[in-house]
Amino acid sequence: MAGKLRKMPSEYYATNFLSTFWFERKDLSHSIRNLGVETVMFETDFPHPICLFPIDDVDAAMGDLTEDEKVKVLSGNAQRVYNLPI
Repeated sequence: MAGKLRKMPSEYYATNFLSTFWFERKDLSHSIRNLGVETVMFETDFPHPICLFPIDDVDAAMGDLTEDEKVKVLSGNAQRVYNLPI
């Protein structure tokens, strides 16, 4: 059979995909860890009215993540992916 995958789909995801979230709140910390903290970025649509500004308690929704994990999700991953200066 041609075209067999050599890795698990989750391994391809971790090296080739990124996810964003905006309104999700239920089991957010669990979902972020399942996807891989390095592959998830918080999304907003500021300055449009639906942007959740001021932030709609995202910190509480990610309450089970460590501070380092939160930094990656809220800014660090975007900085790395888009090569943004601090």
